Amino acid sequence: MFNKNISVEVSNERASTHFIDEGSPSYLSDERASTEINDERGSATTEFVLLALPLFLPALLFFLSLSNSANSEMEASFLARQAVNTFVGGKNDLEAHIRVDALLKEFQKNEMADKSNEGIIKYSIRCSDFPCITRGGEVELTLQIEDSANNTSSISIARSTVDKW
Repeated sequence: MFNKNISVEVSNERASTHFIDEGSPSYLSDERASTEINDERGSATTEFVLLALPLFLPALLFFLSLSNSANSEMEASFLARQAVNTFVGGKNDLEAHIRVDALLKEFQKNEMADKSNEGIIKYSIRCSDFPCITRGGEVELTLQIEDSANNTSSISIARSTVDKW
């Protein structure tokens, strides 16, 4: 059985640690102890590069992908609400469809061109009455945005009522 004692000497010039086994000489001199302390410099950086980055990088990519997906869903929802409001503002069914087509083409030209991808926007209309533009009639617009660059698709449904006046 070895009985080890640790003694620490502190002076104004430097601190040193001595490991002393009872009955045996000191294993570390002052120079060797200070060299071992200096050898640990940069180990935190090395641990970060070797351990933390490989763990954080996939998480970062996942959260960026999740953010992009949520953004495209919100964009589709906003566009569907705008399109159904544009539709119910038309004087008749033909004008309503022309207005929605113009809105979607303008969106595709301005918003999707900035993302430098070619997306496809499709919509369908369901009405409670025929013709759709009937006072008090309910209109449901289903909008689908397909993003060919990211190979994703966002679907949103918006409902509105044709003004009674």
